[in-house]
Amino acid sequence: MPLAYTGGLVVAQGFIRSLYVHMGFHPAWKYEEVHELVFESGHLISESDLSSRMVDVRKKAEGDTMQINGTPSKKEIEVWIAECFRRDYKR
Repeated sequence: MPLAYTGGLVVAQGFIRSLYVHMGFHPAWKYEEVHELVFESGHLISESDLSSRMVDVRKKAEGDTMQINGTPSKKEIEVWIAECFRRDYKR
């Protein structure tokens, strides 16, 4: 079915179970295979395999933690929750 969509989609498969957190939407870096599809007026104009970039993001995320000097601030918790529920992405 034709759809006059302009924009991007990130599609992924192979969820990495060890990265499961029972909250929000799972970001692309939690999947083994990730592709970005860019459409213009319903026509696919580009496709990018982002899987290797997600490996780098996972490595960076391994060092990240919500705890900064003990207990996170209310603002840090709010930012973390907002990130868990975002559905957009930046190219």
